[in-house]
Order: sequence, then C-alpha cells, then structure tokens
Amino acid sequence: MPKKTRRQKALSKERRIKFLLKQTAQQNEIPEEKVVEAAKIDPVTSDVSYFTSDLKRSLAYIAIVITLEIIVYFGTINR
Repeated sequence: MPKKTRRQKALSKERRIKFLLKQTAQQNEIPEEKVVEAAKIDPVTSDVSYFTSDLKRSLAYIAIVITLEIIVYFGTINR
C-alpha cells in the first residue's frame, strides 16, 4: 500500500479534529432534567380507622399476655 502524502495526512488530521470537536460538543450538552413532582397522597380515613383498630387489638393482646404472665408467676411462687 502506498504511503500517505502530506496533503492526505493534513486532510485526515482535519477530519479527525472535526470529529473530535463534534464529540466534545455533544458531550458538553447537558440535557435538562424534567422535574417530576411526587403525587401527594391524602390520608384516607379508612387507613386511619384500620390503624386505630389494629392498635386497640394489639394493646388488648398485650394486656392479656401480661395478665397471664402475672398469674403464672404468682401461681408458681406458692408451691
């Protein structure tokens, strides 16, 4: 294959520089990010009612368990 002439070398260098300039210009462009606002969730009254009913049920179970533990504790002391 024949060697490149000075003119061919200069043309290839210019092409390479143009290509690199296009690449850097594309990289420098910062796309604008769209700000998406989160949808505000309104508390539904049914969720609150579920919470309160679950809380009452849990407190009732805890009270029953503590009462049983006290009964078992004092029941084993007398023996």
